[in-house]
Amino acid sequence: MITAKNSLFKKHLHYLFILVGSFIYIYLSLWLQKHTGDSPVHSIWGVEVKTPIINGAITQFQLLIIVLMVLLGEKISFITALILSVFNLVGALIYTIRTGSIDSVPGILSFVGAGIIIMMIFTYKNRLSGQLAQLRDQEFELRELVMFDGLTGALNRKSFIEELNKQIDICREHDRKIYVAFLDIDDFKNINDTIGHHAGDQILQALSSRIKNVLHASDIIGRLGGDEIGLIIRNDVDENRINDCLYAVHAAALQPHFIDNKQIESTISLGAAAYPTDGTSAEELLKKADLAMYEAKNNGKSRICFYDELEEIKMEASI
Repeated sequence: MITAKNSLFKKHLHYLFILVGSFIYIYLSLWLQKHTGDSPVHSIWGVEVKTPIINGAITQFQLLIIVLMVLLGEKISFITALILSVFNLVGALIYTIRTGSIDSVPGILSFVGAGIIIMMIFTYKNRLSGQLAQLRDQEFELRELVMFDGLTGALNRKSFIEELNKQIDICREHDRKIYVAFLDIDDFKNINDTIGHHAGDQILQALSSRIKNVLHASDIIGRLGGDEIGLIIRNDVDENRINDCLYAVHAAALQPHFIDNKQIESTISLGAAAYPTDGTSAEELLKKADLAMYEAKNNGKSRICFYDELEEIKMEASI
């Protein structure tokens, strides 16, 4: 909000400068046309100053105004500065033709030079703006390469773990709960070996897209390696929410894929761990979500398993 107000204020200040600068510029031009040739000298605050000196000083001040317009403004400033420069140039030419005097030749040359200068400045600024825009695009692309997985568009492993650590810090500070889910495509190696890696890549892309569509906007997805995908479920986390979310992810994965005019079925095994009950660090939560995922695979695949269920199984086994 503050940034928008500042931008609006700068815009109004910019237009005010154009308006005031143009008024002063035109006033000085009209003063020159009226008083040039009236007297070889003029009295300024009691000091006798030769007319050519006054003319030269006013011309230089006008040049300063139009150069500042081009430097400080955008296209409208450039157009205004160019119009003002042409206005003075035409006035000087008319005066030369009307009087037959060459006294205004230096002024004519100054205004021609000013036009060339403001053209060069405007061209340079446009070129520089284009280069800056290109650099920003390159910076964005580099950021995408550093933070995101090139195939799925999800966070890469490093960025996912960094984000998980941030979310843990937030939850620790505000006494909140989050879930970390770890999912893996069942028999993914067989898909790559029998159909081809291009099919595996397309399935990963489609699966990631489907998962993003069923997750809340505040939830986070990352590709942790191969066909392993991690999720951070952090929006209104409770038992019903996490169950609904993970079952929606599982259902989305069961939808068939159509690749090379073939229907390909795939399933996922999914494990989940909760902060802070199952772990208090990113490494611990990922490890326990991974253990829960392998338990889902060991129990027939295409299942969802929570880490606390493993603890219950261990307790029952020990009894």
